[in-house]
Amino acid sequence: MTDQIKGLLITLAGVLLVVPDALFVRLITAEPLTIAFWRLFLAGGASALGLLLWRGVAPFRAVLGTGIYGVIYMVGIGGSGVLFVLAVSLTSVANVVFIIASLPVFAAVFSRVFLAEPISSQDDTDHPRRWSGAGRHRRRVGGN
Repeated sequence: MTDQIKGLLITLAGVLLVVPDALFVRLITAEPLTIAFWRLFLAGGASALGLLLWRGVAPFRAVLGTGIYGVIYMVGIGGSGVLFVLAVSLTSVANVVFIIASLPVFAAVFSRVFLAEPISSQDDTDHPRRWSGAGRHRRRVGGN
């Protein structure tokens, strides 16, 4: 299997997981922070339990060994879960998916600005196409 097919399958799996998740957030009649709490508690608990059964306590020791960087990462992941629920509850799912789809472009720009990493020629051609496609989608959906 080529890297392109793997990437396509991973993207497909991500879309199939994000869109129903956003739909569930919209269908549940509760406060957004309550939804975020239970969503993160159940997903995190299931992941932790699966990891504990599969690998034991070694992964948890490894995470605790990362120090402040591990704490920053955990806070960032938790914050992104809460912000996802708030975004879906405050705007259309199309807007949220549009922002998520544009994250690789922002990552490339930030890595160039803050880490002085060069942008590859592949990125030079991918990012304009990505923004063009996102813009066409935005016009078709009609932004709120």
